[in-house]
Amino acid sequence: MRRLTALGPALVLALLAGTGAKTPSPAAAPAPSQTPAKAGRAAAGQAGLPDYRNARLPLEDRVADLMRRMTLQEKIAQLLPQRPQGLIDPTGTFTTRDLNRLQARQYDYRHPLSPRKSAILRNAIERYQMERTRLGIPVIFYGEALHGSMQYGATMFPMPIALASTWDPALLVKAYTIAGQEAAATGIKQVFAPDLDLARDPRWGRTEESFGEDPYLVTRMGLAEIRGLQGRHYLIGREHVLATAKHFTGHGDPEGGTNTSPVNVSERVVREDFLPAFRAAVEQGHVGSIMASYNEINGIPDHINHWLLARVLRQEWGFDGYVTSDGNGLQMLVERHHVAANYADAARLALEAGVEFDLSNGDVFRTLYQQVPEGRISVAQINRAVHDVLWAKFRLGLFDHPYVNVNAAAHALNTPAHRQVALQAALESMVLLKNQGALLPLSPRRYRTVAVIGPDAQYAHLGGYSRQPFHEVSILDGIRRQLAGKAKVLFSEGCQITTDINAQTPSWLAWYNNGYHVPSEAAQQREIAAAVGTARQADVVILVIGENESIDREAWSLQHLGDRDSLRLFGDQGKLASAILATGKPVVVVLVNGRPITINYLARHAPAILEAWFPGQEGGTAVADVLFGKYNPGGKLSISFPHTVGDLPDFYNHKPSAVIPWIGTNRKPLYPFGYGLSYTTFRFSHLRVVNPYETSAQRAAAAEKVRRDLQRVSGHYAGRLRMRNMSLPFSLDLVNTQGALSGQINSAMGSLAIQEGTYRDGRFAFKLNGPGGAPMSLTGTVGNGMLQGTLTMPSPNPRRPAPPARFSARKSSAPAVTIGTAGPLRIQFDVTNTGARPGDEVAEVYLHNLVSVVTQPVEELRRFERVNLQPGETRRLTFTLQPQDLAQWNLHMRFKVEPGPYQILVGGSSDRTIAARFQVTRR
Repeated sequence: MRRLTALGPALVLALLAGTGAKTPSPAAAPAPSQTPAKAGRAAAGQAGLPDYRNARLPLEDRVADLMRRMTLQEKIAQLLPQRPQGLIDPTGTFTTRDLNRLQARQYDYRHPLSPRKSAILRNAIERYQMERTRLGIPVIFYGEALHGSMQYGATMFPMPIALASTWDPALLVKAYTIAGQEAAATGIKQVFAPDLDLARDPRWGRTEESFGEDPYLVTRMGLAEIRGLQGRHYLIGREHVLATAKHFTGHGDPEGGTNTSPVNVSERVVREDFLPAFRAAVEQGHVGSIMASYNEINGIPDHINHWLLARVLRQEWGFDGYVTSDGNGLQMLVERHHVAANYADAARLALEAGVEFDLSNGDVFRTLYQQVPEGRISVAQINRAVHDVLWAKFRLGLFDHPYVNVNAAAHALNTPAHRQVALQAALESMVLLKNQGALLPLSPRRYRTVAVIGPDAQYAHLGGYSRQPFHEVSILDGIRRQLAGKAKVLFSEGCQITTDINAQTPSWLAWYNNGYHVPSEAAQQREIAAAVGTARQADVVILVIGENESIDREAWSLQHLGDRDSLRLFGDQGKLASAILATGKPVVVVLVNGRPITINYLARHAPAILEAWFPGQEGGTAVADVLFGKYNPGGKLSISFPHTVGDLPDFYNHKPSAVIPWIGTNRKPLYPFGYGLSYTTFRFSHLRVVNPYETSAQRAAAAEKVRRDLQRVSGHYAGRLRMRNMSLPFSLDLVNTQGALSGQINSAMGSLAIQEGTYRDGRFAFKLNGPGGAPMSLTGTVGNGMLQGTLTMPSPNPRRPAPPARFSARKSSAPAVTIGTAGPLRIQFDVTNTGARPGDEVAEVYLHNLVSVVTQPVEELRRFERVNLQPGETRRLTFTLQPQDLAQWNLHMRFKVEPGPYQILVGGSSDRTIAARFQVTRR
């Protein structure tokens, strides 16, 4: 989103949805002797509340009643920001005369309002709106919540790329519940989050805002964020906020990795990769708003894409919220995309496609005031958009509870409990990339002098979309606190990434400033020499390098760049690293960054590397806890690290044909998706695909001897069933389920699950439920790979029993478990902590369709779970995959499960897995 509209907590004047504050016509206005509020109360006393004021009525009835009362001008006002016309502040803090002064302060990030004053100001604007305008339609105050409520003092969590590395959706629910509570406490009721962009090109400066490269991981994390922000119910409570899923869609794979560039992908790729997270946000998360994306797809800017906004979002998914433009996204239709000649054309194209709110200065949708009377835009189109905006306001309860508790707001932000969650998020996001010779964790008893060196050590790095929190800890401060009284800590900056971040300009503020500035080469050389001297005095060096907020950010203009054509360490950091490693001292590299960096030299020569990302306000404490063994890292990469920028694209779930390497290289990433080490070790074992029809009684059965025998008998049998004059092909899957047989029969007549099965000394007897629940039995013998016997079926005439059918079948090499296209699939496996420390492991479950008419990725994440295990502890994990987890967009662009062979892969990284096969049949 363009920062022109991201005005923060002190900038509430610009964070307004349509106020509906247009001056009413004389005929519609209340009598001059009465204020609108008194007139409303008088009318209510005579005829009762109007329906839209009645909280007991359904939302649809309230919206419809209000729209019947609105003028065309009042309706259009709901679709664009409006400058507030006045204030009513019972506390006496603000008056209407303050509006101009406050407007002038809106870009002064250094002098923000306190949380309490922000709440007072929003209440004052809202009270004027409710009491001094004709219909009393409340405003929605907007804010950002990329990794915390973006307002002065609020809790700043790690950036989303780091939060995704926790692989812990439950933790994200906690973090974003706090973000929603802190926003709501000061009167913000809608936030522009979650960011559901799929980051496929890390040159893109907004990679830090994403949950990474995998559609399923982005989906799970996005749903967790929505749950935290909006709460567990459709109606959004007073401690929660309306979420806005962005950027719809394709924003994370721009041409050349440059922000807002075209996204050149097919509909199939859009549906396979970019839409799943948004679809889940709509269908499962009931997200309240969607933000259109700056980019174009197939030559059509997303802001005017009928197929995307109308057909897919509304018709296919049934979205019932409202669609907002991105900041200045409508102006870009004229100024950058050149698909509209002027703002009036841009407004018409966007509204017709499905954009319902102009999130900028309102200049584009303000042309609607003239276009509707001229007949260029229909009233029906206006009504559709207004309905959806009002629906959001009623869903938020703003008509019934428009004000916040200003005294509570003073103590609602950055509480000790909130800081603890921020610390936990930073800890879980740490990814250990290398630990040669078990250098980590460091012991103060062994390393009495510790040198902290590097440009990212001295200041806290929050990442983009941040404000100054009440509390923050730099990595240097975190290490000093950790080692106080235990070891001596030396510090040298070593070099500078840019000169923009210093004691006067914190990192979060530098993110907003245009341009960046680099130090002189001579100054860098002096700093490197000083750092080498510092390193030689120490027993161990902690080298803190990477990126900062001046070079890793959203590129929203030619003056404010953030994308890169290289992923190497910026500036002279490479020289610094080489010089420090040349001292021969043990070196631990801590990376601070918002996207992958190509660190081949460090990967070869540095004994230990910890990826800290932009770790949020508690990042310094978290890094120190990990380095010195207070916490065992268990995070996993949410995005692959390439060897060079030439490796791009390098996402793990590529198509099978993407295997030919470049000369002198291979296609494997330096560190793959899902990768991350620990101070302990883990083993995955006993993976099996479980027949979905087995019962708990079957799973609980029998002795070791029988299990060994059943293992030999289990398998896939194919043969023929003979009954009277008929001969039908059929198959039988037999599965040894902990000492009992289970499975199912498959034929052209259908599939029947085995309800109860016994086996002993080569003879078996199975009971099944036939059509309508009629009992059936299957008995016979099995041996030497052959199965034969009889099938007894019920007869429609009790006096004439049906003759038994004979069958014979031979064991084949097909998977022992076969499911139908509409059947579930259950898998089980064991995870064991084989080391000497307690630790977290992420069990990652991948799917591979081995043969398919439409090409499928070599593997796709389908489930995961972060588990904590004690030394020697084994945990058995069970996951169930549903048909939609196996489905694909087929030749006819229908989302269907395709029959054929599949593979389940399980492990602690996308490149370190064990596998099992199963078969899907057409039934």
